Amino acid sequence: MDKQFFDFVYLYADAVKGSGDSPDYKLDYEKIIAFASNQGVLSVIMPQLKKYQHIAKNTSFGNLYNEYLVAVVNNEVKTQKIIDIVKKIIRSGVKCCMLKGSSLAVLYKNPQTRISGDTDILIDEKDEIKVLSILENEGFTINHRTQASNHSVCVHEQLGCIELHVKLYYDFMEDIWFDNIVGIEEQYVENDGIYILGYTDGYLYVLLHAIKHFISGGLSVRHFSDILLYAEKYADKIDFDRTNKIIKRLKYEQFEDFVYFVGDKYFGIGNIKPFRGFPKEAEEEIFNDMLEGGIFGKNEKERARFFEIYNECRFNVFKNENFSKYMTSWRRDNAKKVISFSKCNIIKRYPYASKGLFHYFFALFSHM
Repeated sequence: MDKQFFDFVYLYADAVKGSGDSPDYKLDYEKIIAFASNQGVLSVIMPQLKKYQHIAKNTSFGNLYNEYLVAVVNNEVKTQKIIDIVKKIIRSGVKCCMLKGSSLAVLYKNPQTRISGDTDILIDEKDEIKVLSILENEGFTINHRTQASNHSVCVHEQLGCIELHVKLYYDFMEDIWFDNIVGIEEQYVENDGIYILGYTDGYLYVLLHAIKHFISGGLSVRHFSDILLYAEKYADKIDFDRTNKIIKRLKYEQFEDFVYFVGDKYFGIGNIKPFRGFPKEAEEEIFNDMLEGGIFGKNEKERARFFEIYNECRFNVFKNENFSKYMTSWRRDNAKKVISFSKCNIIKRYPYASKGLFHYFFALFSHM
């Protein structure tokens, strides 16, 4: 394990939290930049790197820092426009909640540095057609979700991607991974005209989102900081009795313990809830896995077989059924939904089909 990665984590923790634990010796500039890029947090550490004279004098860093400043300004403009669109959706009478993104960025020491590539929004399924129509009118290209998916992907040339969720998780994940015990149990919380999940629901979502990445593709230090900063900010509002029961039932205690182990060692956040320690070997093994995967899961192909095995193991923990039969039935049921030619299903997948008979038949033809 490259020692500079541990230095990078200390540096990152100081950047997001102000822990004061940035290394006080000369860092390998190129390695730190490579680690930050791999973990998707280059923008977050830029102000911190500028404090190192040997780095600040580097011409390459000067150019990179200028790019960072432009990216931050562009992201702030984009974020404000997205927020305006979300408020427009809310004014239309839709119950709408922002997931992750800017709702987590405000927890960072420099919120503008947590730049997200997309925006996640949760709505009720009954409002899906209405919201997709609003986004389409705002210039988004709609990639409609399949019946097996929980979100549509809406892409804008300037504003990036909005993932419009009608559920927090795929049905498959809710059933096999989470045993159908993780849901929304609280009222949304309003903040300056925007709504986020209730504090306990939000904590579970951020934690399970990180677990999903860890299992299926790649984990990043940003997942740790999101969880830790959220838990620290809302510690007095989170129902840890509820979260403990759920995490224990799902057998994810060791992952959560490791998050707080990292929080205590690197971020100076260790007094939120009890956790067990980990030997150096375990820490290095997980950090190595993070480097191999990166924030967007570079090694998903290599993990494909593991993913299959994991799903079967989870199924056997929670279900008293045959996994092969379950999967065959699941694929068949979802295939039926996808190829359904009912008017309701056509309009759900192609909102413009509701505009008139011509639009409906054009959508029907596209569906075929």
